[in-house]
Amino acid sequence: MKNKSQIAVTIGIMCVLLTCSIIVQLNTIKEATKIVGSPYAEQRLKDEVLRRKEEYESLYKTLEDREKELEDVRSEMTRENRKRYRTSRRTCK
Repeated sequence: MKNKSQIAVTIGIMCVLLTCSIIVQLNTIKEATKIVGSPYAEQRLKDEVLRRKEEYESLYKTLEDREKELEDVRSEMTRENRKRYRTSRRTCK
């Protein structure tokens, strides 16, 4: 009977030690993730900002091109309207 109780106490102590070591390992991993994860998260955010900036610049360039096209079309239409007005004015005299 004494032998069984010694085995039970030994196994109990081993379980407590094992549990403590697992908790220490989990806390260590958690802290390491905070330290390493922070620069990783910052780098991800920087990458996202750069990607958005490139996308913005591309869209802005497209907008400028479209505005230039619109300006050209307006100028052409204005010239045509002036020609028509002059022509219609001459025929009315």
